[in-house]
Amino acid sequence: MNALYLKVLVGLFFMLTGTIFNCSAQLSCLTVNDIAVTEPDNGGGSASFKISLSTPSTQEVTVYYSTSNGTASSRNDYTAASGYLTFQPGETTKFLFLSIAGDLHDEYDETFYLNLSNATNATICDNKGTATILDNDAPPTMTISNMAVREQDSGTVKVKFLIQLSNWSYKDITFDYATINGTATAGSDYQASSGTFTIPAAHIRSEIVVTSYGDTTKESNETFTVNYSNPVNVQLTNTSSSATISNDDLQYPVISIKPYQQNVSESTDSVVFDLKLTRKGSIPLSVKVSTPYSSLSSEVEAKPNIDFFPLDTTITFLPGELVKPVKLAIIDNAVDNIDKRILVWLSSPQNVILDGYQTSEVWIKDDEEAVTISVPDSIIVSEGGAAVLNFTLSSPVNVTFDYSTEDGTAVNGLDYSAKQGPLTFYWYSPTTYPLYFFTTNDEVFDGKEYFYINLSTPSDPNVILTNNRIKVIVNEATRPTASFTEPSVIEGGAGDTTDLIIQVKLNFPSPNKSKFIYRVFGDIEDHYDFTAGPIARPGVEYISKIDSVVFMPGDTVKNIIVKVLGDDMKDGSDIENVLIKYISVENVIVPGYYPVNSPFIALGKIIDDDDLPTISIDSISVVEGNSGTTNAVFTLNLNHPNEDQVYVDARLIDVSASKASDYNDLNVSYVSFEKEATSSQLIVQIKGDILAELNETFKIVLSNPQNGILSTDSIGLGTIINDDAVSLPIIGVETESVNESTGILNFKVKLNEPAQQSISVNYTTADSTALATHDYTAASGVLNFAIGDSVKTISITLIDDDQWEVDNVFNLKLSNPINAAFGTRQAMGTILNDDEPRYNSTVIISDGFLYSNGTYNFIVKLVFPNNHTVTVDYSTADGTAAAGSDYSPASGTLTFLPGQTEKTISITPVAPTSGEGDEYFYVNLSNPVYGVFVDSVGIAAIRNNSFLKPYLSFNNLWYMVNEGDESDTTDMVMTLSLSDPSSLPVIMEYTTVFNRDDFRAFFDDDYIPSINERITFAPGETSKNIIIKVIGDNSEEIDEEFKLYPTLVINATLSFDYVNGQILNDDGSSLRASSLYSVENSKSSAKITNVFTPNGDGINDLFVIPNLETSVNELLVFNKQGMQVYKRSNYQNDWDGQGCTDGTYFYSLKLQKASGEYEVKKGYITLIRSRR
Repeated sequence: MNALYLKVLVGLFFMLTGTIFNCSAQLSCLTVNDIAVTEPDNGGGSASFKISLSTPSTQEVTVYYSTSNGTASSRNDYTAASGYLTFQPGETTKFLFLSIAGDLHDEYDETFYLNLSNATNATICDNKGTATILDNDAPPTMTISNMAVREQDSGTVKVKFLIQLSNWSYKDITFDYATINGTATAGSDYQASSGTFTIPAAHIRSEIVVTSYGDTTKESNETFTVNYSNPVNVQLTNTSSSATISNDDLQYPVISIKPYQQNVSESTDSVVFDLKLTRKGSIPLSVKVSTPYSSLSSEVEAKPNIDFFPLDTTITFLPGELVKPVKLAIIDNAVDNIDKRILVWLSSPQNVILDGYQTSEVWIKDDEEAVTISVPDSIIVSEGGAAVLNFTLSSPVNVTFDYSTEDGTAVNGLDYSAKQGPLTFYWYSPTTYPLYFFTTNDEVFDGKEYFYINLSTPSDPNVILTNNRIKVIVNEATRPTASFTEPSVIEGGAGDTTDLIIQVKLNFPSPNKSKFIYRVFGDIEDHYDFTAGPIARPGVEYISKIDSVVFMPGDTVKNIIVKVLGDDMKDGSDIENVLIKYISVENVIVPGYYPVNSPFIALGKIIDDDDLPTISIDSISVVEGNSGTTNAVFTLNLNHPNEDQVYVDARLIDVSASKASDYNDLNVSYVSFEKEATSSQLIVQIKGDILAELNETFKIVLSNPQNGILSTDSIGLGTIINDDAVSLPIIGVETESVNESTGILNFKVKLNEPAQQSISVNYTTADSTALATHDYTAASGVLNFAIGDSVKTISITLIDDDQWEVDNVFNLKLSNPINAAFGTRQAMGTILNDDEPRYNSTVIISDGFLYSNGTYNFIVKLVFPNNHTVTVDYSTADGTAAAGSDYSPASGTLTFLPGQTEKTISITPVAPTSGEGDEYFYVNLSNPVYGVFVDSVGIAAIRNNSFLKPYLSFNNLWYMVNEGDESDTTDMVMTLSLSDPSSLPVIMEYTTVFNRDDFRAFFDDDYIPSINERITFAPGETSKNIIIKVIGDNSEEIDEEFKLYPTLVINATLSFDYVNGQILNDDGSSLRASSLYSVENSKSSAKITNVFTPNGDGINDLFVIPNLETSVNELLVFNKQGMQVYKRSNYQNDWDGQGCTDGTYFYSLKLQKASGEYEVKKGYITLIRSRR
C-alpha cells in the first residue's frame, strides 16, 4: 500500500463517518428531523421534533439535547429546553415538544435548532434539527397627517408630516414619496422633495420633513401635496397628505359697509348696501356677508325667512375693483309686529382688513292691521283633571296680558288650584297656546261646580281679546289616582342600552278603563320651569318617545320603560333626570309635580358610571438644527372623552439639556382639552446651534389635573438630537483563551481613551464549536463605563468536564454602543482542553515497499495518538507468495509509547527462481489495545525482473461522460490494455479518489467509488474494461472530476500514474466556480467569492453567497482530505472558517427551487487569515 492510498483511506474514513469510532461494536444511528410550524397569533403553540434510531438497540440509549438560537430567539419566539432523551431497548422513535410564542407583529420566518450530543450506546448521524417558525401576521397600516405652518419673512420652516403605524413590525418598512405643487410652487415657496422613506424595524412613528421658504410677499395661503406609493411591508390608509403655508404678510386694503343704518317699510322689496375698499388690491380678495340670527335673540330682531331673506354669501373683489353692492330682500308677512331690526355682518376677510364698523342695521317699520285672540266662553273638565284654556291668534304678535282665577261654587284649595300670572306671546310663538288649570278629586260627590278665569287688557292696543272672563265647569267624577316610582339606573358603556323602569300604581282599581298618554321628552322649551336637577339629553343619553299607559278594569300596576343609552364619556353631572310629561288623561287622576301641579308627572335618574379620564403624554425626539428654533410637539392624550373641559399643569425640567441654551420655557403653565376631545398638544421651542455635543434631554412633568387624573405616563421625555459632528471614543473587545478547568474566561472590553461621559454597550455570547449549557454558560447584558474608565471585564463561566475533546471556541458579540463607536465588535473565546483522551488511536498500515537493504518494510502509523500506550499484533499471510519459499514469515507485537506515532515491520524476501512471475503476500494487524483500525492489511509485491513484462496502459488518459438525469446511472467505460499477451495472469488493483487540485466529484452523490477493486487478465488476454457508475441529477452545476489510481500490479509494468474521469453537467449551462451565478436570481451578475479573509478587520470576514437569505438551502464544506468541516441548514452567510487552517476548501450547496425541487452547486473557497 503506497502513501497515496494511505491518504485516500484516511479521507474516505472521515467522509463516511465524520468521527472516530470503535469498529468492534455495531451501533445504531441517531437522527433528528427538520420541521416547520406556523406562529400563533397570541398565546402559545408547539413544535414537535422527531428523534429516531436507525435500528432498535438491545441496550438503553441516551442522548443529550439542547436548543440554540438561529434567527429566532428563546426570549421572544420559543422556550429554550435541554435534557436527556432515553430510548428503552427496542424503541426507535421519540418526540420532543417545544413551546412556540405567538405575537401580532409582521416579521420574517425564523429558525432555531435542536442539537444532539453525548450519545451513549449509539452514534449521532445528524446532530442538528432545524425548526422554522412561519410568520402569519399582516403588515401594519400607516397613516400620514396633513400639516400647516406659517411661512415667516425669511429663512426656512420645516413642514413635518407625522407618520403613525397601527403596530410596529420586525421588518424595515419603505415607501416612495414625492411633493406635488398645489397653489404653492416648488423652488419659490418650498423645496421639492422625493425619494424612498424607511421606517426601521420596531419603530411605530416617524416623520417626513419638507422645507418651506419665507418671504414678505402679500399673498394668499398656499398649499402643496405629498403623494405616497410603492409601500413595502406596510398598508397605506392614505396615499397623500396636504400642507398649507399660511401667509403672514401685511397690510391689505381695508373694507367697510355703508350706510351703517337704514329704515324701510315692511312693504319695501329690498335694501342695498355698498362694500368699499380703501384702495385697490393687487390680488383677489373677499369677505363674507351674513345676517346672523339666534333663537335666543331679543324680540326686536327680525326673523329670517319671515321678515327677510337671510344673506350668507362671499363677495369677491378682483384686482382693480373698489366697490361692490349687496342687496337684502324684505318680506311683507302680514303679521302685526313691532318694528324689527336686521343686522348685516362682515366676517372671514381674505387678503383684506375689516374696518372698525363691521355691521350695518336695517329697521323694518310694521304696517299691519289689529290682531284678534280668540278665547272660549267656557270650558268643561272632570273633577281631578286639568282644564285646558286654548288661545288662538289671528296672526303672530308680541303682546302681554295677565290672567287669574276666581272662586265660583268651586273653592280654591278644595276643588281646584288657584293660578295667576302674566301671559306673553312673541311674534315667533305658535298661534295656538294652551294654559292648564288643575282641579282636585276630593272623592266626595258634591255635584257640578265652577270657577272663573279672568283676563286683563292686552299690552298692545292693536290686539283684541274675544272674551275677558271664562267659566270653568267642573263635573263630578270619582277616579283612581296614579302614583309613580322614581328609579335610578347606571348608564353603562358605549353601545349598551339599559331599561329605566318607572312603575305606575293606582290607589284603587277602577271599574272603568283608565288611560293616560305621556311623552318622554327633551326639548329645552319644555324644561323652563323644572328646577329639581340637571336634565338628560334625548338622543344622547336616552331615547325620547310618546306612548300610553292603559289600565283595564281591575288593574292597579303598569310600567313606563325608557331606553337609556350608555357611553364612555364622563358627564358633567353624576346624576341626570329623565322627565315624563302627560298629554291627555281618561278616567284617572295624574297629579303633576316638579313643581306641584305642573305637567311633569314622573322622572327617572341616570347615574353616570364613567371615571374621570386619565391624562398621558408621549416622549419625542427632534433634531436641533443649526439656528433659530424648531418646534418639539408633544401630544397629550385622554383615554376617553369628558363632557367638561380638562386642564393639567405642565412644567419643563432640565435633564441634560438646559433652558438657558437648548430650549425655551413654556409660555403658559397649563394644557387644556376641549369638551369631548381626547388629545391636545404642547409645543416646546428647541434652539438650534452648531456645537458638537451629545444628544440632550429634558422632561415635561404634568401635575394638578382638573376633571381628569394622571396616568403612569405623566412625564414626557424630549430628546434633542445633535446634528453636528461628534468624535466618539472607539470601543472594542479582545480575543481570550483559557484552560477549561480554570472555570472563568474574562473578556476585556477597552476604550481607546478614558470615557468623558457615561458609555454603555450591549453584549451577548454566541455558540460556535463550543455550546452554551454544555461548554459554557450563556451570558448577555449591558456593560457600563463610568467617566474615567477605559477597561471593563466580562466574565463568562466555563463548564468543566473530564472528557477529552478538541479545543472549542465561542464568540462574544457587542452591539448598541451608547456614546461610543465600534472598533472590534466581536471576539473569540477559546476553551483549551486539559482532560485525558477517551478515544482509541487510529491505526493504519501502509503497503510494503522494497527498502535499500533488500527488506520489505511496512509502516504502521497512529493517525490520532492519545496519551495511552497502544499495542497491536501483526503476522504475515500468503498471497501468491508462500512463506518460507518466497519470504520469511514474521509475527509479533508493536508497542507505541505515549508520543510515538510510527513503527516499521521488516520482512525479508527470498530471491525468485527463474520462470516464475511476480508474487505478493500480506501483513495483517490484529488485537489493538487503545487503538482502532482504519486499514489493517498491508500488501507487498515480490517482483521477478528476470523476464520481460508487458506494459499495462489505458487507451485514453481522460474519460468523459454526461451525468444523466436524477435516478439514472450512466456507465463510464475505461479500457485497460496489455501491450503483449502474457503467459502469466496479470493483476491490477485500483482505487478512485477525488481530484485533489481542482473540482472534485463527491462519491456520495456523483459516482459509485471503487476501493482496491481487482481486475485480472487471464493468460493470452490483452484487453479489459473498468466500469465506473455515474449517478445522474437535475442540478445545474460545474463539470466534476475524479482520478483512478493503480494500487497493485502483478506481472506487468505500468505505463501511467493515473487516469482522469470527468462528469459533464447536462443540466443547463456548465458553470465554473469563478463564475457561479447568484442563488436566487440566475439573471443577476453577482458572483460567489472564491477567497475570504477572516482576520477580524471587518472586511471580507465571512463566506458570503449573494441573495441567499430567503432560500431554503444546505451548505457542506470539506477539506482536501475529504473531511466535512462545516454543515449548516438554511445557511445565513455567517461561516468565518472558525477551527479551520488557511487553505483551499470545497463546498456543496443544496438549494430549493420555486418548484420545490432541489439543485446542487459546487465550488471551492480559499481561506486566508494572514495580513500582508
